[in-house]
Amino acid sequence: MSKIKVFVVLVLVACFSIFGAVSCDDDSSSTTVNESEKPEVALSVSKLLENPVYDTGVEIYGEVNLLGQLDCPCFELASGGERVRVWYDLMVEDDGTERASVGVERIANGDSVVITGELKTEGKYRLINDFWASSIEIKHIAEGLILEKKYGDGNLYKAGEINVVMLSGNYYEMGQQYGNLLKAELNSFYEAT
Repeated sequence: MSKIKVFVVLVLVACFSIFGAVSCDDDSSSTTVNESEKPEVALSVSKLLENPVYDTGVEIYGEVNLLGQLDCPCFELASGGERVRVWYDLMVEDDGTERASVGVERIANGDSVVITGELKTEGKYRLINDFWASSIEIKHIAEGLILEKKYGDGNLYKAGEINVVMLSGNYYEMGQQYGNLLKAELNSFYEAT
């Protein structure tokens, strides 16, 4: 066998042994969202709006814009070429129940964040596709790195064409994160051989 074929076999064996239940062609990172299920990974704003999940807890990621510049306790979150208005205070249900506010003192325009909350339908005190935050997590990363995907506690950043993967947890959890975050790259490597 040639050296390339031996190398490919070794990589595939390592892939399957490291990732356990998560195979190289596992489809869980290409999140298809429907109304009945909550996605397991943070979505870009464009992915959420492409197939919206209303009034169900989801995580979205992106860059903070217009914080302190809008006439509401809200800002815009941008990722994947789309934007959504994120409310962090004055979130009132149609029955008058007010949701707890979320602190934004530590975030600024341009910050990369992951937000847990709900995409809302139109109602008495809200517009369709307003996103009500229940938590905001700042993602401090090095200059020039852009958050592309999140899976569990793992993150995939891009520095131009270079992938930067940050993993955490035990070996099994890190293997799952790695396999899901780099699924496309692993599949293209596999198909090229």
